[in-house]
Amino acid sequence: MSQGRKTNANLPKNPYYWNDRTIASLLEKPEYLGHTVNFRSTTKSYKDKRKVNRDKSDWVIFENTHEAIIEQSVFDTVQELRKHKRRPTRQKELPLFSGLLYCADCGGKLYFCRGKSISPNQENYFCSSYRRRTTECTAHYIRSVVLEEVITENLKKTMAYIHANERTFMADVLKGDQQARKKEAAQQQKQLIQSQKRIAELDSIFPQLYEDMVSGRITSERFDKLSSTYEEEQALLKQQVLDASRDIQAELDVTAYLRELRKFVRKHVHFETLTPELLHEMIDKIMIHEDKRIEVHYKFGLGDLSHLIDDIA
Repeated sequence: MSQGRKTNANLPKNPYYWNDRTIASLLEKPEYLGHTVNFRSTTKSYKDKRKVNRDKSDWVIFENTHEAIIEQSVFDTVQELRKHKRRPTRQKELPLFSGLLYCADCGGKLYFCRGKSISPNQENYFCSSYRRRTTECTAHYIRSVVLEEVITENLKKTMAYIHANERTFMADVLKGDQQARKKEAAQQQKQLIQSQKRIAELDSIFPQLYEDMVSGRITSERFDKLSSTYEEEQALLKQQVLDASRDIQAELDVTAYLRELRKFVRKHVHFETLTPELLHEMIDKIMIHEDKRIEVHYKFGLGDLSHLIDDIA
């Protein structure tokens, strides 16, 4: 038997098994959106060829280079869910509202409480600051079944209101959202100018670097290393300029924003049951007050729509 051939003893017991790390890696791949990703890794030096993973901010992403297999909205929802540490209970279940509940007074997250001695009707959430036995806050206790009932009713009434008054509501949202979008575009523009300035600086460095090598002030090895580093930095900056330009245009593209918001509302207006995916796609956060009042803050710049609910009953 040749030395390189695998024997049955070397094969995994289940060749179709993917471990948690593999699944997590797949869920974060922009390639599934139709993009190509470069500069994921580098080497320590031109002598040391060991692979070093780069930070995601240093990746260069070329968009729409091949056909996507998932929608952007689905990908964004998955990333939102993965941002929050959703720890399973001892019964191997994930709390429905994990990562969404916050104390209205101290701003801390609410923890989920359940156990063998607690009936499903008594499962609850309470302030994390209170659980650490600090004097910063009070319990802000709320039962899970009550919260689920209130949020379900709130979501259904809110989505029904938006759907029934779509044109007026969209206009009101845009009116309040335009200022925030312009501010974000201005910040992107500032970053764009900084990147363009650095690209121009690098263009002026290359000729001087070459002259230093020719005159003997630096070795050819040093020249190769520096020029490679600068070229890589310039490639990253050029991609950042391209991305920033697209982001600025997207921020100011009211039509695209309206289209996404309308699609979002129509998709969820007749939902039947709450799921973590649905909640994280629709809701930014839920604030729990000490007197059991609940504020539901929606995404898409909608904020807290509690004032709308009173008009619907």
